[in-house]
Amino acid sequence: MAVFSILLAAAAQATSQCAGDAVTRPLIFIIQADNDRDLASVMNFYSSDPVFLSPTMPPLRGRKAIRDSYVAMYGEFDPHLTISFDSVSLGNGAAKISGKTGGWLDSRKGGGRQPVNDHFEALMLCVGTSWKVATLRWWPVEAGSNRAQ
Repeated sequence: MAVFSILLAAAAQATSQCAGDAVTRPLIFIIQADNDRDLASVMNFYSSDPVFLSPTMPPLRGRKAIRDSYVAMYGEFDPHLTISFDSVSLGNGAAKISGKTGGWLDSRKGGGRQPVNDHFEALMLCVGTSWKVATLRWWPVEAGSNRAQ
């Protein structure tokens, strides 16, 4: 939570050129691109220095680390994901979005289907006229309040 507060405060001085009603679109497009295993499209929606927090791996910082994580996932799985939004908070060039991802991952190596039922929080920053993911963290619904740190 501290990461979101610090980044929101830093972004508060910026003048937003991004449409507020478009803030969830990058996350929708990321899920669509995941389902197509379209790495280039996914990476278009991340900021220049993003952070990815997951309960299954150490924190990932930077576009290369996040890209490598997607390459590994796409090599192992065919995603069939959905997204829904619980809340959106906008303020001066930044937004905090929370919601859920669902669906499943089909193993490309014969391991069967893995269900997906996760909470997420995303910090979005207005970069030029586009919303970009600055921080994305997720944790399984079953874990309740045990969020990724």
